[in-house]
Amino acid sequence: MEIELFSIFYMIGMAIAVVGGGIRVWNWISSFPISESYKVITDIVKSAFSTFFSKKICYIIKGLFLGIFTKAKLRSSNISNGFFKVAFIIAYLLLIIAYHIKVENIPQLKSFPIYISFFIAPFADFYFLSKTSIESFTIADAFFGFIHDFFALIIISYLLFMIYKRVIRRVHLKINFEDIFCDAIIILWFVSKLMAETSTIIAFNIHSSIAKYWFFSYALSTMLKNLNLPWLTLYHILWNISGLFLGVLIASIPFTKLWHIIVGPIQILRRYSIGEKPIVISFGKKLSKPFDLRKLLETESFEVKIGIKTIKDMSWRQRISLEPCIRCGRCQDSCPAYAAGRELSPMEVVLNLNSSLKLIFISDILNFMAHVAKWLNFKNYISSLSEKSEKLLLLNGKLKDETVWSCTTCGACVAICPVDISNFEPLIERRRFLVTEGKLDSIKMDILKNLIEKSNPYGMPISDRDLWMKNLSVKTLKENPNPEYLYWVGCSSSYDKRNQNIAKSMVNILNKAGVNFVVLGLEERCCGDTLRRMGDEGRFQELALANIEVLKSYNVKKIITHCPHCYNTLKNEYKEFGGDFEVIHHSEFLLNLLKMGKIKLIKVIEEETLYHDPCYLGRYNGIYDAPRILLQMISNLKVKEFEKHHVNSFCCGGGGGNVWYEVPEKEKMSVLRIKEAEKIGVNLISVACPYCITMLEDALKTKGLEGKIKIKDIAETLSEVIGE
Repeated sequence: MEIELFSIFYMIGMAIAVVGGGIRVWNWISSFPISESYKVITDIVKSAFSTFFSKKICYIIKGLFLGIFTKAKLRSSNISNGFFKVAFIIAYLLLIIAYHIKVENIPQLKSFPIYISFFIAPFADFYFLSKTSIESFTIADAFFGFIHDFFALIIISYLLFMIYKRVIRRVHLKINFEDIFCDAIIILWFVSKLMAETSTIIAFNIHSSIAKYWFFSYALSTMLKNLNLPWLTLYHILWNISGLFLGVLIASIPFTKLWHIIVGPIQILRRYSIGEKPIVISFGKKLSKPFDLRKLLETESFEVKIGIKTIKDMSWRQRISLEPCIRCGRCQDSCPAYAAGRELSPMEVVLNLNSSLKLIFISDILNFMAHVAKWLNFKNYISSLSEKSEKLLLLNGKLKDETVWSCTTCGACVAICPVDISNFEPLIERRRFLVTEGKLDSIKMDILKNLIEKSNPYGMPISDRDLWMKNLSVKTLKENPNPEYLYWVGCSSSYDKRNQNIAKSMVNILNKAGVNFVVLGLEERCCGDTLRRMGDEGRFQELALANIEVLKSYNVKKIITHCPHCYNTLKNEYKEFGGDFEVIHHSEFLLNLLKMGKIKLIKVIEEETLYHDPCYLGRYNGIYDAPRILLQMISNLKVKEFEKHHVNSFCCGGGGGNVWYEVPEKEKMSVLRIKEAEKIGVNLISVACPYCITMLEDALKTKGLEGKIKIKDIAETLSEVIGE
């Protein structure tokens, strides 16, 4: 039996896809030594095998299926899209399985080798329908016919729905040719296949007791069979057209957004195999460590590459994480910086870097040509080719400085992304490069200088760090070296007069509850969150190591802090440097005191309050319920929700160092948040982060709402109702 033309089209498409896929993989591993490139590939394979043969497979299933619904539910408008996507994936996988099972049970195809059967499988009905009879027809054949048409219609419906969203409703984005092409080519394949089956039913006069299971094709055949057309000729033509569309579809995978079909599962595999909850972002709570300062000091070798100047400076993991983007626009819609009119779109960041990633192969060809020119002694071409190769990969035009510094690292983009792309990771890496090169404006330079010289971003003297404690009953570690808890106050509540009230409220509550606690006083330094998020990795590690040394010298085991940024740094980032402490956020600690009856609520608050979720407490660390439950326990205080709350909360604008510098924007993020509160109509906004207080109170001044709306930390509110 000869191989049909449609199978040849499929083979050609597959060959092009393999070459294109090879180029994409080359872009991941290019610039790494051969041994490291080999390690990259083996790491991916090992990770896949170790995950699939362990309990982690549960997280992969969650990521591939349940995770899609979770991401969709972050916005109620995406639930239908999530349902369609799951149905699409299941339908596509079951169809592939069904094709290959079917082809094994067609007698006339058993003479083909297995590798040829692979290319025949999508066209199993071409052979089966024309040769089957009532006597040989089985229940399995009927089932295949039904699920083929049923799932084909699901896939076509989903893609038509996506085209409707893009072209008619214009949801998320402007119309993009690639998006329309990808959807259209899949639709054309399935439609041509259904039409080919219809022509087969008519051409061979398939008995209705068989044909009815291919219910859609059969329905079409009953409508078209009376047309005077050369159905035997059309039967061959339509199957070949179907094969052509499939060949084009397969060939286009490495060159279009369809590539996410391959790299999406790899990305989800990496993210969910570590066991992260879908509502907690896996990147950001612990930034990458480009070097270990301790090892550099030991070896006295300080030649390390920090940050990204070119796309090749990104690690293979970072390169892969750019690939699954399908331009759905959810990250952009969720980004508070974009909503505020800043020069930042998380989607554009990924797409711009992805376009640079695709140039690595061309750059390497130019480099190879430069080496050939050198070998042939063509001196005039060597420098020209090398310069062109390097210019292709520079990120100066791809990541503008204004874009880089606009990000608050709130994680909204990562939380909403269906494939967990870390949109702001490249921005942190670019900041590291800019800091290393000294390409900062005077304001940012002063912030880093203050942190380095004064150990606080305000530039205030270290000797002023304990002024907030005057006339309070609170001891330092020196005065009480055997406490149960260390209360980490943080820079904001040590120096900012407004936020000092949070620390004073905490001291009042802890003393009333009889907690054996201390503070570091003058020995406390900045935790380093701002240093690291602004890109000064070396100084961050220096500060972290110094803090850890002090904490270990006092044998500190448990730390309480009211600042989510301190909480995240102490809990998640210090571990890499030997600082493994039990860190508790004050919302959970205070709630526990209430539940144990250590403190009594003796006053009532006749008010309604909105609770604002801090990004580093909620999205980063999954603490959503404790602050709400605590507030709900206060008599007569009614807790309401912002329109954007929990994992979908709207950033105050203070994270990522933004609390210390300003970025050009149309409207402040904090003002947008206050506007949301105005619509709901409350007089009190409760928070659990000093940065949020600073930013939201600044917005009140901007809006002229001082005195009309109050911003309070949950500790301040609790301190009021337990009395002095």
